[in-house]
Amino acid sequence: MNLEHKFHDLVSLRRALDERLKALELDLRRIAGDIPAQVEKRKTLAHSLELSRRLLEMYEPVQHSPSWIKAGAGLVCDPVSNPVSRREGEEDILEFDHDHNTYSLRLRRIFSDGSDPGGSSVVLLSFCDVDGRTLFAVSVAPEQDSHGCHYRPLDIEVFIPGHWIKDFLELSEEIAALKREMDIRKKYDPAELERLKKHFGL
Repeated sequence: MNLEHKFHDLVSLRRALDERLKALELDLRRIAGDIPAQVEKRKTLAHSLELSRRLLEMYEPVQHSPSWIKAGAGLVCDPVSNPVSRREGEEDILEFDHDHNTYSLRLRRIFSDGSDPGGSSVVLLSFCDVDGRTLFAVSVAPEQDSHGCHYRPLDIEVFIPGHWIKDFLELSEEIAALKREMDIRKKYDPAELERLKKHFGL
């Protein structure tokens, strides 16, 4: 009987707490308006445009863009010009021009698990305008494999829709085309062809 009474008290407590939490959420929702719902809509739009994936896929190529410049005018696709890389405090900044507009990609560690020197960390990857204003940012987790370090998207932290999205999507498509072009050029590189001939007795 005593155990049954305690169980009943626990259920009553849970119901009372649930009611208080519902009341709290209603009060906060009245104060906040529809901001959380609008944020979810923005995130849904960003997901539909695959902005997180596109940002991750453009970071490494833009980081190595000086090698494109060295390749000369022979490239079919040359997405960025005037690339400049610098470090400000804990932030790596890659500034570049695209279609007469200046943008930057910024990478900054925002969390690290201090218990393990090589352990988990969270990095903020941002796409910014000429004034350094963040237009889109995603938190990512670095992951190491046999091919090196890659980033896995976690959550969208900033998304301010605007005309920049057109440039961003164009840049993403051009970088994807450039990656394919570099693969094609590597496949038919004279040194690579000689290596294949030697290794396969051709």
